[in-house]
Amino acid sequence: MVHYLHMQKMLISAFLVFVTFLTLTINVKSEESLKFAKIANSPIQHQLIEVFKQIYSELGFTVELVNIPGLRSLKMSNEGALDGEIIRIWSVGEDYPNLQRVPTPVITFTSYAYSLDKKPINNLNELSPTHRIGIQRGIVLSEQVIAGRKGIVRADSLKDLAYKLSKNSIDLVLSSGRVFETEYKRLGLPGRLIKSEPLLKVTVYHYLHKRHAHLVARVDEILKRLETEGGIELKMNNIIAH
Repeated sequence: MVHYLHMQKMLISAFLVFVTFLTLTINVKSEESLKFAKIANSPIQHQLIEVFKQIYSELGFTVELVNIPGLRSLKMSNEGALDGEIIRIWSVGEDYPNLQRVPTPVITFTSYAYSLDKKPINNLNELSPTHRIGIQRGIVLSEQVIAGRKGIVRADSLKDLAYKLSKNSIDLVLSSGRVFETEYKRLGLPGRLIKSEPLLKVTVYHYLHKRHAHLVARVDEILKRLETEGGIELKMNNIIAH
């Protein structure tokens, strides 16, 4: 009888160990892949995604990407259907309580206005109500520049905007960095592209859903390290080179 009870206790202990191991394994597997939204046809975000794939690879995670419009992706991230946002402005952390901001900035974007054979725009005040302005859908910086304006033309890609500008369907294209002029030249479109003075600068941050709060400090540590190694922009340039 004593032997039977001893065997029973051993079996119960072994079963509990197995259940604990199985639970831990399931939890680890559930965190092996993190899902983020991406903006279609955005060269800058494509480069940043590659950077964050490397960052999360260091932490033992893979990154899964889904094509979802900007505002919808924010809602899904806040609700936990996505694991976070690759890059968003500071106010997202205030407006979406379930998203936790990684403190170290990812990158600062500068917005410019591009036109053809026209006098360049030197500041936001020179954007008149009659200007037909084109922007790419889902680009927060461009949306900030044109906030409150009417008659804005939104396109799915920089390629679409380039063709619209070349055909005089719009007067200006708002874009950050050199990505638009690079795309315009790549397409071999006619006309002399004029670039404005910087119109607006905005710093963006990485966000994680609160269930991944334990990852915020770890991601922040890597971003700080990248700063000492030349910053995210250098990392992006290295990705382009390879």
